[in-house]
Formats: sequence, structure tokens, C-alpha cells
Amino acid sequence: MTTKPETNAAKHRRMIQLDSQGKDAEAKALARQLLDSPTATRDQKKAAAHTYHRPKLKDSDDIPDVDPEIIKRMNRSESLLTRMANEELDPRFFSDKLDLDPAVRTALLSVADDVKRSLRDQGVELNAETVVLTGSETGGDYDDHSDLDLHFLVDFDKHPKMMASFLAAHAKVYNNRGMRLRGRPVEVYFQSASEPHLSPGVYDLVKGTWLKAPSEEEQTRSAPSHGAKELARMYLEQASLLKAELDVSAPGDKDAARGALTRATEMMAGIKAMRSAGLHSGGLRSDGNTTFRLLRRNGAFEKLNAVVKVARDRLLDA
Repeated sequence: MTTKPETNAAKHRRMIQLDSQGKDAEAKALARQLLDSPTATRDQKKAAAHTYHRPKLKDSDDIPDVDPEIIKRMNRSESLLTRMANEELDPRFFSDKLDLDPAVRTALLSVADDVKRSLRDQGVELNAETVVLTGSETGGDYDDHSDLDLHFLVDFDKHPKMMASFLAAHAKVYNNRGMRLRGRPVEVYFQSASEPHLSPGVYDLVKGTWLKAPSEEEQTRSAPSHGAKELARMYLEQASLLKAELDVSAPGDKDAARGALTRATEMMAGIKAMRSAGLHSGGLRSDGNTTFRLLRRNGAFEKLNAVVKVARDRLLDA
């Protein structure tokens, strides 16, 4: 007796059932079949894309050859993104006595001089005597995605009103050079001298001393709260689903591209606003900033930027 091939509708129902039972491998195998099927409906493909591309957030301190069962349990537990603590400042840049490596200081001051030179080439003489190193690298919350935040403290009252916008645009162009120091990107930023510092530490590169030394607590890394982890999980799943839906839509479907572009840009704006609010209310260890960093290390922004690029390309096609 010949067995009838399983219909796409039956595969869809079984995929959902297996997914709800936590049988990821079997559910994804069916999802792959639906994605490859030329007769699967759009709704079936959307559901399949959701199942197949569902992310498993990864710890920022992944250890090679960890037991897969442990990783699986971590992916399903509240300790999903609990990180090992940094017990000191980044040793690539600081000694155990909180002294900045002289070679690093010299290199960053050279970058600062180059920034000022690039401004003079455009007829701008920058009134910023203080240049500081700030950000997560001046505390214990640094990770593989941290950068060296090089901030110029500017008295904007001594500059024309449009100077802040001009300097922000200049910093963006300058940072696109992709300058790195000991493996870390160097990010230039022009900060108002009256703006409060939200970083665990602020190091004056010109004077070679701490304006704000990190406290003992800030020299160690803290684990993300349950709320930050769940929020990051939600955003990452939405970003993954959005990308998957665009991937399975027809290249000529302008409505799908337009909708994806709107949702991706709104999502990135919302994440940025959440981070900004968190930084101003609770500093670097706020849930808003922690969620942003979890999303960054788990590829959410790569997915959203990919959606924006593909959607814009499709909308520009004749």
C-alpha cells in the first residue's frame, strides 16, 4: 500500500506541535521542507520562517566544547545570558592599579590630534582642551563588542549654534574609517562639557589622570537582569522574524519591502530611545543599556540593517 505524501497543511500542523513540545530539530526539519516547497502558502512559509530562524541567544563569554545539553538548558533558562564577571579593567589597556598603558595614551592622543587637524582642514578650530577616554572599557562591563570611546569635551556656548550638528556629522565620517587599537574600534564623539558622564570611569588623556575613577563595584561586571534578558529575547525574535519574512517574500513585492523597511527603522529607533532613556536614568548598567548590548552581541542589528538594505534595494528596483 502506497503511503500518501504528507501535505503542507499537515506538515504545518505537526511543525507547530513539535515546536510547542520543544523538539527544535524535528520542528526545524519540517520548517525547512515548507520553506523549500513551491506549493506552501504564504502563511505556512511565514510560520516556517519563524520556526526555522528562531534565534538562540548566546552568552558573550562562550567557552569552546561546552556540553551541548548545558547550552540547551541555558537557552531555556532565566540564566540564559548570565555572564562571567570581569574582575578587573581590560588588561589590554589598564594595569591592575588602574594605570592606563602609556602606549595606549600616546596612540589615543595621536588620534585626537588627527581629529583636530581634520577639522582645521575644514576651517574649524575646535575649542576642546579636554579629551577623555570613557565608556564600558573604563569599567568591568566591557566585552568583545566594546569600543574605545574618545570624547572631546566641548563648550558649545563658544561655538556657532550649528556646531553641534556639524561635529556629530564629522564624527560619523571620521569613525567610518574603522580605526582600531589593540582590537577595539576607536569611536570619536563630541560631548558638551556640561553633559553629565554616565560612564563608570572618565580618564583625562591630556593630563594622564582619572577625572572619575571607577569604583570597586564598577570594576567588576554584573549579570543582566531577568527583565533585560526577556526584552532582548523579544527584540531579537522580532528582528529574526522580520528578516525571515522579507527573505521569503517575492522580490517584486513592494508592499512587503515597504512594510519591512518601516518596521525595521522603527524598531531600531525604539531600541536607541530605550538605551538613551536607560543611560540617563540608570547609567551603563540600566536595563535599557543592557538590553541594547545583549542585542548587539547577538546580531540583532546585523539582521535589522540587512532588512533595511534589502528593502531599500527592492524599492529602488524598477
